[in-house]
Amino acid sequence: MYGITTYWHKRIVRAGRNTLLPYAENPPDLTLGEDDILFLDLGPVFEQWEADFGRTFVLGSDPLKLKMREDIESAFADGKQYFKEHPEITSSELFRYAESLAEKYGWEFGGPIAGHLIGQFPHERIADDK
Repeated sequence: MYGITTYWHKRIVRAGRNTLLPYAENPPDLTLGEDDILFLDLGPVFEQWEADFGRTFVLGSDPLKLKMREDIESAFADGKQYFKEHPEITSSELFRYAESLAEKYGWEFGGPIAGHLIGQFPHERIADDK
């Protein structure tokens, strides 16, 4: 689909309690439940360019979970705008800003990694991944 033949990182689809686990974990599959959270983290490679796609979904109508989903989207947009407005920013400054966004939206920052910039494919390919 869309010419994707490989991914630069493992494809993650997690639900329920598995959404709290770090990237390196490989938890058992779960069945989606009512008012559950589901997230995707995909790293497709388009020609020689890597992409990173993350999205959070909420099943049901739990107001706190729906707020979290909306806040994640808003905080990402805020961070992206801040990055554009501060081209001289260092990675540690951007990380501190991301931490402050969690507080701004009433959450505790839980990301143990700071992420990475998207650009020409710098990672090793996953062996035998097609």
